[in-house]
Amino acid sequence: MKENYESMNTNCILTKGFIASFKKSLGAFLNLLFIYSFRTLKDKSIIYLILLCFASSTALFAQNPGQASNFSVKAELYSGAFNSISDDWFQGPSGIGNIDESQTAFWRAITNGQTNQIFSARSPYAQYEVVNGYLLYDAVYARDYVSLSGSKDKTTFTGSSGKNGDNPSTSWFVEEGSVTSSVDIVDSYAHLRREGTTINDDLWLITALATTGNTGTHYVDFELYAEPFEEDGSGGFQNSGPNSTGGHTVWTFDGAGNLTSSGDLYLGFAYSGSDVAGVDVRIWVSKNDYNNITPVKFSWGSEFDGAGNDPDYGYASIIIPVGAKFDSANSNNVIGPPWKTFSNSNVS
Repeated sequence: MKENYESMNTNCILTKGFIASFKKSLGAFLNLLFIYSFRTLKDKSIIYLILLCFASSTALFAQNPGQASNFSVKAELYSGAFNSISDDWFQGPSGIGNIDESQTAFWRAITNGQTNQIFSARSPYAQYEVVNGYLLYDAVYARDYVSLSGSKDKTTFTGSSGKNGDNPSTSWFVEEGSVTSSVDIVDSYAHLRREGTTINDDLWLITALATTGNTGTHYVDFELYAEPFEEDGSGGFQNSGPNSTGGHTVWTFDGAGNLTSSGDLYLGFAYSGSDVAGVDVRIWVSKNDYNNITPVKFSWGSEFDGAGNDPDYGYASIIIPVGAKFDSANSNNVIGPPWKTFSNSNVS
C-alpha cells in the first residue's frame, strides 16, 4: 500500500476570521492540494509560514517535522509514527486515528477492482468529543475521481479555466477529462482540533492530499476561501466571494496597516520532479491597498495577479521570513490508506 504521496505540511498563524469558515465548511477543504496544518492564536493577525513537509514516492522531505496539537505533521498517515503518542489520520500502533476505518473491506474492493468511484469517511469520534486531552471538531476523508487506463477523471478544469486570479463563480468550469498523474488528486483529508479541551485553546486545521504521481516540472497550489465555495451542479461554481471584488473575499487594513478583516489565501508550489523549486504565499487584496498600505505584521512581495491585465483586486505575494523553513530528509516511502490507493493508474 505504498503510493506517490506528493504532499506537504505547513503551520500558519491566521486570524480569527477564518475560524467560522473552517467550522462550517470542512468538506470544502477537500479541494486543497497538500497536507498542511493551520494554527490560530488569539489576538494574532499575521500569516507566518512555519513548517513544510514534502513526501514523494522515493523519499520524504521534511522541514522541521513536528506535531500540530499532537497530530503528526511528518507526512505519514498512521498514528504513532512520529512518536509513541502522536495522532494521525489512521490508527497505528499507538495514539489515535481520526478517520473511521469500518468500511475498509468495501472500499478496498473498489480500489482493487480499479473502479473509478468516489467515496468518503468521517471521524470515528463524535463532534466536540474530548479525546486524550484534545477537543476534536470533525474529520473527513474523500477519494477523488482519477484518470485510469479505462476511465477519465470526471472533475477536470475545462480549457484555461481554473486560474487562481479569475472569478471562480463566473469563469471556472469542470468536465470529464484526462489529467497528468503529477496533478491528479486521489486522496484528500481534513481535520479540526483544539490544542486542549476548551474553545480558548489554539485551533488547528490539518489537511492532506495525495496525487497519483510526481514526475516532471509542475505547479500545484491550494486556496482557502472565506466563503463556503461549492459546485453549482452543472459544472460551474458559486459562492466563492463577492463579484465586486473579483469573486474573492479581500483582506482589509486600516490606514496604519493593521489588519481589520481576513479574506482568501493562496499557497503554491513549483516542483521539479519530487523536489520543491519554489514556494509562493499570497492573500487577496485590492490593488490600492497593495500599492499604498504597509502591513504591520508582514511585508508585501513583488507579485500581484488577478483577472486580466490591470485588475483592481488580486493575489498579492507575501515575503516568507528568513529562517521559517528547516530541512531534513527521510528515504522511506509513505504507506497509503488501509483501503489502498492508486499510483500512476496502478493499485498500491
